Amino acid sequence: MNGRRMICCFFSAALLLAVPTSGRAAEGDKVFRGAVGYVIPTTDFDWTESGQQEYRDPAFPPLGRLESLLGFHTDAEAGLGLRLGFEYLLTERIGIDAGFDYSSHDAETVFSGRSTFTPLHGDPPVWAPEASETAPIIGIAAGEDRLIMITVGVNFHFLDREKLDLYLGPVVGGSWLDTAHSSGGYTVGFDSFVLANPARDSQGTEASPVFGAVLGTDIATGRKGWMQSASIRYLAGSVAPLSLHVGLGYRR
Repeated sequence: MNGRRMICCFFSAALLLAVPTSGRAAEGDKVFRGAVGYVIPTTDFDWTESGQQEYRDPAFPPLGRLESLLGFHTDAEAGLGLRLGFEYLLTERIGIDAGFDYSSHDAETVFSGRSTFTPLHGDPPVWAPEASETAPIIGIAAGEDRLIMITVGVNFHFLDREKLDLYLGPVVGGSWLDTAHSSGGYTVGFDSFVLANPARDSQGTEASPVFGAVLGTDIATGRKGWMQSASIRYLAGSVAPLSLHVGLGYRR
């Protein structure tokens, strides 16, 4: 199912759940929302690394020089998330909304590149570029990405709240991406020797600003009290997730 069909089905289900209610929200109302969601990262990560080092046997002088160029591509899969939110209505139509989001994602990093070995020959040893060897580097790293976002936005409410409340508004905030990956290890095979790179774990945290928009619905059983809640949120940034949430809310 593509993204457009998913969004249409999501809001069609929300509309089918709408039931008649009485009364409208008023200035000063407070709305608490809690929801589970399906979070789809829409941004992949690509970067390159290059380096140069001496290659030596521990008991002998340097045997040559290794030059490596690696390219990395990381793709995070969709995962489940949790959202907690609070909205304060400045008027019947405008509210300030603050939220906390958490989601976890399986991730895979594919890296590819090449390594070139240039030997030292002779006495005294000199570089022998004519004897250089180049071999490919191929590997896959598995891991997990955990995403935390804290946002604030302005919700504009468009309906009379007699059956269904529909709101739309801009969102800004910050995101924190915590990664934990294992390289899986790889080998580079030259004609004269094989270079083994052992598996290693890597961790890191990246913070970045985010901005975007939210479209949501609340289906209440009265002007106050419990309600059903659903929303679609898109945020642009280093991770840029598209999230769909359904849950419960309480207005007081």
